[in-house]
Amino acid sequence: MKQYQNYIFDLYGTLIDIHTDEESFRFWHELKDQCHLAEQPAVLRKRYYELCEEETRKHPQANAEIDLYPVFAQLFHTHDEMQIHRLAYHFRRLSRHRFEVYDGVEEVLSKLKEEGKGIYLLSNAQVLFTLPELKETGLEQYFDGICISSAVGFRKPELLLLENLLKKYKMAKQECVFFGNDFEDDMAMAHKAGLDAVYINTAGWPDDVIAERQKEYGFLLSAGSVKEALERKYV
Repeated sequence: MKQYQNYIFDLYGTLIDIHTDEESFRFWHELKDQCHLAEQPAVLRKRYYELCEEETRKHPQANAEIDLYPVFAQLFHTHDEMQIHRLAYHFRRLSRHRFEVYDGVEEVLSKLKEEGKGIYLLSNAQVLFTLPELKETGLEQYFDGICISSAVGFRKPELLLLENLLKKYKMAKQECVFFGNDFEDDMAMAHKAGLDAVYINTAGWPDDVIAERQKEYGFLLSAGSVKEALERKYV
């Protein structure tokens, strides 16, 4: 069994089970009422997607990631940083239909920490949402470093995101193993970078699909959870 010093994890779908809905008018009605906004729900919804599109046009590069901070500043008509963070996270919490840490995650992270391993987060996500959610779940305490796509300006499978993490924390790829739940983003990035990886099959793909994708992306193994992956003693 190869010994790794650093364990890099994707977040949503790997460590946290989440489902959000920003499309429904029910969500926008609740947002208007609970945040005491003047605009009607349909207007708010339309304006939000227009602002997101405006930000996207400013960053036409492949795999670019926008930062929602200026979107919320305009949507909520405020330049107060604390208020933007508070309202943005309220937006996020209202949109969530399911949100919980997968079974065994804290046990795994705690064990790795006790063994002196480096634990890092590499996520396609928004700082406005993810940092508060890490505190909410208690997972923040386990990470030695965090890299979120909206802060870098690029998202997986863009290698710049991974390179940013490795360079910032002075990690050699051969000492790292990456865990993710997405073929096209997580496993494709790891394969392109020459980084050992484990596919976490929280989506429930059948064995034949996983076998085909393993041939394509060359990940070490597939497991149903990070706990299962570590229990199998391969990583």
